[in-house]
Amino acid sequence: MASEPLIVVVGSVNVDLVVRVGRRPVPGETVIGDSFAISPGGKGANQAVAAARLGANVAMVGAVGHDEYAEIALRGLREAGVDLTRVATARTSTGIAVITVAGDADNSIVVVPGANATVSARAVSACADLLAAADTVIVQGEIPRDGVEAASMLTAGRLIVNLAPAIGLDPDVVRRANPLVVNEHEGVTALALLAGPSTTRMWCAGPIRWWSTSTRASRRWRCWPARPPVRGPSG
Repeated sequence: MASEPLIVVVGSVNVDLVVRVGRRPVPGETVIGDSFAISPGGKGANQAVAAARLGANVAMVGAVGHDEYAEIALRGLREAGVDLTRVATARTSTGIAVITVAGDADNSIVVVPGANATVSARAVSACADLLAAADTVIVQGEIPRDGVEAASMLTAGRLIVNLAPAIGLDPDVVRRANPLVVNEHEGVTALALLAGPSTTRMWCAGPIRWWSTSTRASRRWRCWPARPPVRGPSG
């Protein structure tokens, strides 16, 4: 019987501190909030939990701090059955995201990377055997650039890149992505990475996965440096 496919997520493990408020304060202003909640978060951890809940065999590569938030950060991963063998404990704070959500659902987020900043090329390379055995590896932009690039180089199977937040990367990482997952703002960064320092323009038509926050719709683009399609007299 064939073994179950393995998904490895290399990414952030955070605790979300969520404040809900009628409206966000302007600089220098204090307002009274409506509620406060603490929950597990991090783009990497969230993706690992989602995959595990769908029945996948998932392992997490990341780090938490040596503090009271570490167990909260790992709670959702444990409950979902994610393999945490390769999640290290660093001598720093667990990554946190302070999220303010206004009454109109608009939000602002401050992320303190904490232990996520230790998920470097060296840390990722220590998990080379796991990455080589994975059928799919998923990375995001909430760990250091060299950690993402190392994960890409060590991946033998499918590589999914969620360029969020948008960070500078070796263009080869973007080219290897199948798919590249971005919103409209991150897509601009991805195109700039592909174009490089030259003035070459990138013409798009589909496997970049683009999520529009304004239309709540998903589109697919394929991008390459080329001339725009030649159109007939009708345009």
